[in-house]
Amino acid sequence: MRQLWRGIGLFFVSLVGFLLFLSGESLSGFLDDKNGPDCQVNPRNQIPVRKAAEVAKTFLQPSDVPLQKRLLIMILFSRGFSSKNVNSNRLEFLHCALLKLQKHLMNSTPADIFIWALNSTESPITVPSWLTPQAFPRTHVIELPSEAWKIPCGLSEERSWVTRKHFDIDYYLMGRWRLTFSLDFAKEMGYEYHLQFDDDAMLNTNIPFNIITELDKRGTSMGVFSDHIGEVAHVTLGLPELTSYWLKINKYQPKGNLLQHIRGNNLQAFNSDTWDRMYHPGYFLIVKVSFWFSSEVQDYLKTVIRSGRDIEGRWQEQAVMNMMRLVFVSEKELWVMNEVDIGHDRHKRVNFENWCVKTGLITSR
Repeated sequence: MRQLWRGIGLFFVSLVGFLLFLSGESLSGFLDDKNGPDCQVNPRNQIPVRKAAEVAKTFLQPSDVPLQKRLLIMILFSRGFSSKNVNSNRLEFLHCALLKLQKHLMNSTPADIFIWALNSTESPITVPSWLTPQAFPRTHVIELPSEAWKIPCGLSEERSWVTRKHFDIDYYLMGRWRLTFSLDFAKEMGYEYHLQFDDDAMLNTNIPFNIITELDKRGTSMGVFSDHIGEVAHVTLGLPELTSYWLKINKYQPKGNLLQHIRGNNLQAFNSDTWDRMYHPGYFLIVKVSFWFSSEVQDYLKTVIRSGRDIEGRWQEQAVMNMMRLVFVSEKELWVMNEVDIGHDRHKRVNFENWCVKTGLITSR
């Protein structure tokens, strides 16, 4: 009898595992609650996406420019505006960043800005007095759904995540949120171009033309800031191996210039030792939504998400999206935006003085 029940139990586990595999879920997330009972079961749950889109549409003002011809600017400010959660320095940088977007981009490019913040009894949304509809007419503060801001089920213990002692949980969740919810939201809303933008990124030069028109004319799938930086090895470990596996399984020939970033230009030797780890920053990155939801890109993304290494390995969206660029974006579909000058470092007060105070946008405190 004991063997019979053991056999039934093993059959049940196998059946559940098979069904979850077909649905794209993780068996470990179903059976293991080590991340707590409130972990995220489905990282691509569309219910909170649809609910957020319903709310967002009530914010939008009437416009003769349809959403697919407007630039969606997504800014994550997860812990909200309360002084107990963020320091005044970060709020000042956000204020200046929004002023620069209005002055240098939104005069020529139709755009909508959404700032995402958690809303709870511990961290209620309290909008700063300067962030008014009159001052920022197409900037909207919107609640970050709690369902979209949880540690996914089945991951390893967080203390084992790469560089965990240097970064808080929000940093890791940011990368996953940008790979999933953010672009899912863009598609649900009906936007065609999605700009990922950090709250402390400073657009320091004027863009006198309509970016959407230029993106369409160029046939752009991805637009990146021109800075090209080398990433440290331990935060991308395993990403080339996973990508190589996906390429072989799918018999996919890279469209981008991946070979140029592999030592010896040998795709068969592509691994963490032969990849040069060069990337364009994630704090200013434009993605064409229809490109993002192409079948091959989504299949690759599913592989990354199911590995869990975008979080555990601290790949973040920056490494993953740059790998997507090398694999899926041809040279003619990539716009390296030399027209854009972005400042990005809120840890040095002198930067704020130079970018915001001396330019007359902000009065120094």
